[in-house]
Amino acid sequence: MRNSDSRYKSALRYILSREIFGVKLGLENISRFLDYLGNPEKKFPSVHIAGTNGKGSTAAYLDSILRQAGYKTGIFTSPHLVDFTERIRVNASQVSEQYVTNFIEEHKKTISRYKITFFELCTALAFSYFADKKVDIAIIETGLGEDLMPPIRLPLFSQSLPTFLMTTPIFLARPFARSLLKRPVSLRRVCRS
Repeated sequence: MRNSDSRYKSALRYILSREIFGVKLGLENISRFLDYLGNPEKKFPSVHIAGTNGKGSTAAYLDSILRQAGYKTGIFTSPHLVDFTERIRVNASQVSEQYVTNFIEEHKKTISRYKITFFELCTALAFSYFADKKVDIAIIETGLGEDLMPPIRLPLFSQSLPTFLMTTPIFLARPFARSLLKRPVSLRRVCRS
């Protein structure tokens, strides 16, 4: 086994071990961790997709539309099917095992001290990666569903950059994709199934 393989496997074991903390409702914990990281979520606009069914498909469609329109996209979805790196992609390329490993090794003490949950860690890792890769826009899938979402704007995301909340299903056209980056808009309910 190569050294980098064992380092990635160790980092992955650590990430998965964060599941012992379960789910923490509220944004205090992750906001504190994102502050520590330099607030990477404020460095790009986001589309936040919530709902019961179809989030992954909606995220994939929107990612494809935005890439076809010429934007550099980041996409954060869950769960993964084969490898953890599938959750975080930029322009359809998965985050590298090396990036994941370096992130964990660099921030492990703070992650442990703040008792960061699995989902908080995955989210912060995705935001850091998207900021480092300088995406034009990020598509973020949430697993909580719309009933647990804060109204209108998500405090987790930047108030100065456009943030969008979409409830699946949604149908988009190319002109709408371009308009996403041109003006700040918040959508609570786009379409009800």
